[in-house]
Amino acid sequence: MDKKGIFAVHMMQWIMRLIFLVVVMLAVVILVRTFIVTEVDSFEAEANLLMERIIYSPTIITYYDDTIERAFPGTIDFEKFQKAAERMDRSLSYGETNKHIGAEIDLLDTGKRRRHKAYYNKEEYEKLDVYARSRLKGPGSARAKNTTAYVLIRYPDGSISNGIMQIRVVMPFT
Repeated sequence: MDKKGIFAVHMMQWIMRLIFLVVVMLAVVILVRTFIVTEVDSFEAEANLLMERIIYSPTIITYYDDTIERAFPGTIDFEKFQKAAERMDRSLSYGETNKHIGAEIDLLDTGKRRRHKAYYNKEEYEKLDVYARSRLKGPGSARAKNTTAYVLIRYPDGSISNGIMQIRVVMPFT
């Protein structure tokens, strides 16, 4: 074979190698882009954490028996619920100026047909709730998470009534 023929064979081999190299490089780039997380969405975790703290913390609204030193999750102390805003401000800390999260607790006494509300960070809740109800997406908007729980309401006179507690947590998109 002459020099031109050898050069043509080598050229075809290099073209195949180049095509293979491009395919391998594209595969590596696609794999790297697929497995690198550039955005972490912690909304669900933060909203669930706040709701659980409100429901189960003995210092906020859950009934706590001092004699046996036991909290009763699912039983709401109505005296504590009436002061829930101050109790949440003391027990839940999101910094000095909390522009991060707000919550509304709606307690419905099914037996007495009465509704009571309490707020955590009320000003921020009212502002963010407007954005959350608009269902707009993106920066500057907000999201909401609702939960409903069937509870017992313990009144100061010792009577107990069935109730439904709804918690709505709102947070801005980050």
